[in-house]
Amino acid sequence: GFDVVPRRLKNSKAATEGPRYLFRGRINTEVMEVENVDDGTADYHSSGNIVNNGWKIHNTAKNKWFVCMAKTPEEKQEWLEAILKERERRKTLRLGMEQDTWVMVSEKGEKLYHLMTKQGHLIKDRKRKLTTFPKCFLGR
Repeated sequence: GFDVVPRRLKNSKAATEGPRYLFRGRINTEVMEVENVDDGTADYHSSGNIVNNGWKIHNTAKNKWFVCMAKTPEEKQEWLEAILKERERRKTLRLGMEQDTWVMVSEKGEKLYHLMTKQGHLIKDRKRKLTTFPKCFLGR
């Protein structure tokens, strides 16, 4: 069975002895696609078995498909909402990190630009009467 944990879906198998589940692997939510399966569908991914209250998970990193089924339509909806919520949380986190990185890089770039301007090491465009292009530097 699967569990939604931060940034990934954990895959476990019911054990016959000892702990209740054995860990089988995980799928990072960033490389995961989720596809609805209509009730009564039987296809290649379900090995011809009829699927009710189901959905497919595609691990794009390994090109593997998993068919999941819930006991009820409500439980299926809970699973899909949990997966969607985790993906949205991850996307928001990633966008926040990208924003922070962009601010940091642009601040450092601006400081470097002012430093290089003082030292006169900016690249000049000779065809445009030696105009200066901001944020272009001559390496040493």
